[in-house]
Parts: sequence; C-alpha cells; structure tokens
Amino acid sequence: MVRLMKPLLVSLCTLAFAATAAHGATLVGFSDGTNSPASATTLEPGIVSGSLAFGPGLIKTDNGANEFFVGGDPVGSNWDLADALNGDYYYSVTITPNATSSLSFTGATFETFSQNDDRTFYLFSDVTGFAEGDVLGSFLQSSTAAGAAGTAHTIDLSGSGLTSLTSTTEFRLYFTNEDSANIYEDSGLRASGTGANFVLFDGSVSSIPEPSAALLLGAACLMGLTRRRRV
Repeated sequence: MVRLMKPLLVSLCTLAFAATAAHGATLVGFSDGTNSPASATTLEPGIVSGSLAFGPGLIKTDNGANEFFVGGDPVGSNWDLADALNGDYYYSVTITPNATSSLSFTGATFETFSQNDDRTFYLFSDVTGFAEGDVLGSFLQSSTAAGAAGTAHTIDLSGSGLTSLTSTTEFRLYFTNEDSANIYEDSGLRASGTGANFVLFDGSVSSIPEPSAALLLGAACLMGLTRRRRV
C-alpha cells in the first residue's frame, strides 16, 4: 500500500504544479488597422491588451481594414538602420500579461508590402534594447505592385530570452529604404487576405500562482513525501 501511495502522491503534486505550466498559442494578432493605435483582434486569455501604433517619425500614416502602413517615404530619400533608429521610423506593438500570468515569445510574423522599392524590416524589443546590435531578426520585403497583398515573414524568437515576462513588452519593427529615392512609396503591413492577421506573435502564457497557495501546495507535497519515506 505504501509503495502505491508514494508514486500516487508524486503524481498528484506533479499535476498540481503542472496546472501553472505554459500552454502554447497565438498570443496576439492584428487583422484590422482601422484605428491608430489599433486593438488586437486575436488575444489569448491571460493578456490584458495589445496595441499597434506608428512611430512618431512616420508621416502620412494610413490605415484601414486589413492594413496599417505609411504612405510615402518618411524623408523622401534613402535611409539606413541608423537613420531609422534616430528618426523613429517604426511600427510599435505592446503586449501586457495580466497580474497572474507571464508570457514567453517564440515567434513573430509580419505580412508586409512595399510599393515601388525594396524595404528591409528589423525587429527590436525594449527587453533586449533598441540599439543597432540588438536586432532580434530581419527580413527583406521585395518591391510589390500597388495594392498587392502582404507577404508573410516570420522571425524566430525562441532563443531571444523573451521568456517568463511579467510586465509590458514593446516590440518595434523598424524599416529602411536602401534602394531608390522615389518621392511616393507606400509600404508597411497588409494582410494576405480578408480577416488574416498581418501581425502575429506566438508563444505561451503561464499562470503565476498566488504566493500563499504555492507555499501551501509545496509544503503539503513535501510533508506527504517525507511521511511516506518514514513509513
């Protein structure tokens, strides 16, 4: 009987702690940029809110159903990543867990377009920094025709250290124009189809148990296992 009870107690304690473990999901998604800042259209339970906004350096910003973009170059000329960082040429996403949850990010997908010229997009976060050497990932968006649907690009965040985050995380997607200096070029975020997410963050939500509950659970499991050893 004792031999049977010990494995059973271990299993029950393991299951109790597993109740606080993470579950993978789409954390936040945006498919409608009608407003600025835009509200998330996909939001996993355990997350308070998500918002999508334009960086203060962007001009001629535009938005609508299934898209969120800048019309025309911010400066009407070529600019590199240093210029983009200094000029605040970025799209911003903020993601906040509720008081009893923590977030871990595994990937980010952006559906982008760029009329007339190529663009390179670079992802940063306030957790890792906004300096040139802090890039989480980047991708090239080749020139597209006017009104073309967005092209999906995914950045792997599984090794970025963005795990067990309990406060608001801000992501910024900066972009550069290193092609030609056409005066008017739309570029930015556009869904590949109606209702599709043009910004998507994947990861997991973990429940954070109340300190008193966690202590009681741990003490109960420890006492139970110790008693079984003595028997």
